[in-house]
Amino acid sequence: MQEKIIKNKNPIKIHLEKDKDYYWENVGVNCITGIYEPFGYTICETIDRGIPVVVSNIDGPKEIIEEVKDNVYIYDVDVDDYDNDIKNISKALQDVWNTSPDVRRVNSKEARKCLDKLRPENIVKHWEKLIYEVI
Repeated sequence: MQEKIIKNKNPIKIHLEKDKDYYWENVGVNCITGIYEPFGYTICETIDRGIPVVVSNIDGPKEIIEEVKDNVYIYDVDVDDYDNDIKNISKALQDVWNTSPDVRRVNSKEARKCLDKLRPENIVKHWEKLIYEVI
């Protein structure tokens, strides 16, 4: 197990694997609030673990969740108006909490479909098809 010591007034020992597992087992929703993210690894990991996700409508994440947008919670980023941006993410969070836990679980399971196109075995199939078309 990897360990990291944080030095400050009171040294804290962090067990990275244990703490990471604890986080993923206990998180209720993951909010991904970036204004720039070219791909979205955190979104993929969250969705793959079946956790509800609140995600901004920026390019990278938007491409990933395009076909499952009804199963995730999307908010409009407003880089020009911070107050409006806060209102938008607050509304998305309210939507999460107003959705029953059972519906959130079903939505999270359905959202995993957006990752199929990113799975290595499917990417290989697309490459093989492309190569055979070119040859």
